[in-house]
Amino acid sequence: MIHVYCWNDATQTGSWRGPDALSDPGESRVVWIDLDDPTPDEERRVLVEYFPVHLLTLEDMAYLRRNPGADPHLPKVEEFRDYLFVLVNPLHPATIDQVKQQRPVSPDGSMVTQLSAILTRDLLITYHAVELAAVRETRDALARGSIRPERGPDFVFHLVLDKVVDFYGPVMDCLEDHIDELEAVVFTKPTTKLFRRILTFKQIIAALRKSLLIEREVVIRLSRAEFALIDEREAVYYRNVLDHLTRFTAIIELAREQVHDLLEMHLASQSNRLNEVIKVLTIISTVTLPMTLVAGVYGMNFRLVPSNEPGTWGDAYGFWVALFLMLLAGGVPLLFFRWRKWI
Repeated sequence: MIHVYCWNDATQTGSWRGPDALSDPGESRVVWIDLDDPTPDEERRVLVEYFPVHLLTLEDMAYLRRNPGADPHLPKVEEFRDYLFVLVNPLHPATIDQVKQQRPVSPDGSMVTQLSAILTRDLLITYHAVELAAVRETRDALARGSIRPERGPDFVFHLVLDKVVDFYGPVMDCLEDHIDELEAVVFTKPTTKLFRRILTFKQIIAALRKSLLIEREVVIRLSRAEFALIDEREAVYYRNVLDHLTRFTAIIELAREQVHDLLEMHLASQSNRLNEVIKVLTIISTVTLPMTLVAGVYGMNFRLVPSNEPGTWGDAYGFWVALFLMLLAGGVPLLFFRWRKWI
């Protein structure tokens, strides 16, 4: 779908119009074209006919549409002769919904998606394969007139980028809460299910960390006004976005270390439990082995066994003597273990 925002310099007003505004904008000038899950025809109309872009740029922008199920392209920024190309990784809508509903976050590639942007002096083109809340909220703000785009496409894109980054906040809070919960049970219940949960969080953090670190480098370049199409006065706003990204990056780095420590604590706890089990089994074996030996010797039914003949003392007291020897053989190791404080 193609959304076109047109701004009238004379009346200082703007409105969202249909794709026809590309061929007949009237007295207004096109400021923002948003391609929301476009068809190949819509993609060609905007990126080939209305504003031709480099073949490599088009390939990156349409990567998810042309490669269904693939992981999104990593963030990047490239400067061309007549435009600036920026690609970032916003959170996938499914991930945001999972966090809002307090459901487990999926650790696969669908955690993040792809948002591509083309910036010129007077035009912003955004491209995304799924509907993004950050883009939708910025479109709504323009429709209400609460923000004015006359400062240029770099200002409008900053608004989109700021909302993209802000949506990482609830996910970071969710990760911190779950890690605190895992820390509370890792020593008391180091089960296989808990181990799988820790590994899942490790995968989630690795996926987010990869996107956040590269995205931060992209925003650093934008915040320095390194490119001619980013005005110096707008670089201040990009530095504000950078502050948020830096904070989230610090959180994800801390979470990465915590999960690593959780894995080590879980393995150590499991090792301790295994040692306790082996100790108990060893004590049982040490206690019962001498008793089994006594029972085996006195249980042999041979005539040569002493005191095994009828009428002898063994015929009358042999059972009780054997029982006493078995208790003695089992009790001495127990007393020794207690003396050494092993049990």
